[in-house]
Amino acid sequence: MAAPSPTSAHRKITEMRVTTAVLIIGGSSYFSMLAGVLRSIIVMRLIGPHAQGIRRIVDIGIKYLFNAHLGILHGTNKAVSIYIGKGDESRVEEVEDVGITWTIGLTVIAAVGMAIYGLTNPTGDITKAVAIIIGAGWLLAQQTYTLYRTIIRAWGNFGALGIVGAIDTIATFALTILGAWKYGVLGAMAGTLAAWCISLLSLHLFAPLYIRPRFKPRVALRLALSGLPIAAVIFSDTLLRTIDGAIIGHYLGDYSMGLYSVAMQMAAYLFAIPESAGFVIWPRILQAYGAADRDPDELRRQIVMPTLVSAFFMPFIAGLAYVMLPPLVSGILPQFALSTGAAQTLAMASVFLALPMATNSLLIANNREFMAVVVKLIGAGVSGIGCLYFVRNHGTLEQLAAAASVGYALTAVASLAVVLPRYAQGFYQTAKLFIFALAPFVYACAVLYLSYLTASIFVAPSPGSWTWTITRVLVFTLLMIPLLSYGNRKTLLLTQLSLMYNSRRRKRGHHNETND
Repeated sequence: MAAPSPTSAHRKITEMRVTTAVLIIGGSSYFSMLAGVLRSIIVMRLIGPHAQGIRRIVDIGIKYLFNAHLGILHGTNKAVSIYIGKGDESRVEEVEDVGITWTIGLTVIAAVGMAIYGLTNPTGDITKAVAIIIGAGWLLAQQTYTLYRTIIRAWGNFGALGIVGAIDTIATFALTILGAWKYGVLGAMAGTLAAWCISLLSLHLFAPLYIRPRFKPRVALRLALSGLPIAAVIFSDTLLRTIDGAIIGHYLGDYSMGLYSVAMQMAAYLFAIPESAGFVIWPRILQAYGAADRDPDELRRQIVMPTLVSAFFMPFIAGLAYVMLPPLVSGILPQFALSTGAAQTLAMASVFLALPMATNSLLIANNREFMAVVVKLIGAGVSGIGCLYFVRNHGTLEQLAAAASVGYALTAVASLAVVLPRYAQGFYQTAKLFIFALAPFVYACAVLYLSYLTASIFVAPSPGSWTWTITRVLVFTLLMIPLLSYGNRKTLLLTQLSLMYNSRRRKRGHHNETND
């Protein structure tokens, strides 16, 4: 007998207002991000650099093994959404069943392989061997959770996703810290695994899916071919952002990896600011691309404006992080003080992660995933070669971070070079766009140097001093005001934010009047 279909229950939820859904998911995401930052700080204080290095090395390995589904997960996501739109319930059930069967099956194989590798104790370190085995559980639990959320999101059950997201955040926060406090790095990893299992159980309780195992190789192959380009883009992006850490972990060991993890996390935290905007940018680029034959200027605006917003405003945010990192690290994570220089370098490099967000999105919308992959792989190759050079020549962590930053910058410039000339009229306008995209970063770097010279007139330079730091922040902000003002005139960012805020208020007022 066929399993009961969840279609009717999900369809009722799909009618949720889009603005409500965005508020639920967006609020949950920001809550999760802030809790994640605090959790990381507490855990790193409890376990120290060496254990943090073990934890981070296992995490990097898992990021690569997430691709064990061979694109089937992404193909399932696309196909489910398409067939829901067509109202084809039988095809939806088939895709769900086959997609989940193959994704979980392939992930189980990868997880078992990882567990066996841990059991062989490849490094002779029992702690690391057990961490790899726990990591196999991480891989299976995270992949299952991601797959489950993907399908539930396609059905529009954002209410359940918001609730489960909060449960996941709270459980991960509490159990990871408790495990680290009681049992160190293995306790922290086991606590995280337990939290994800709780999240999976709550997801099943709030949004149950009824899945029958179905293999159907032809359907699985079709899903894989559909999702493989997206998987390739994600893999190349992962490689770009982790190849430096992978090389450090392999050649320099756990302690150096633990120190460098602060730098990697700083880049990730800063990139999360523009990345959250991608939630809005991506569908608008798709819509503008679909209507390009009717309104090409709209597509140009959706590409150029987000690029310029990142170009003008991210250097200011990254520069503030650069100045404030020394007292923050020495005060909150004194065991990781040697990572400060590398963290400052990758903080500034986060500008280059943000710059090509819109252009990369257009490459995917335009079915040019191959070009996006090539661009990222070139950047990853440059980062990897640079890191290997410094590792073999006893370079510092700051030099390794600089090598990774060069890869980020090359990727950003290449992505802009592929896309922007199509939306400029002639060489002059193309050159002008490139200057607008890259000059603010150069200006911010110069201002950082000037802020040091100017602040030292009033206060003796002392990186760990808050008096010195605040003075330099004030000088840096003052010197950046001309750039920020000019950027606002070019992008009308404050005007757009004001319009969005007023529009939301009007909609909320209209909704309340309707309810009354």
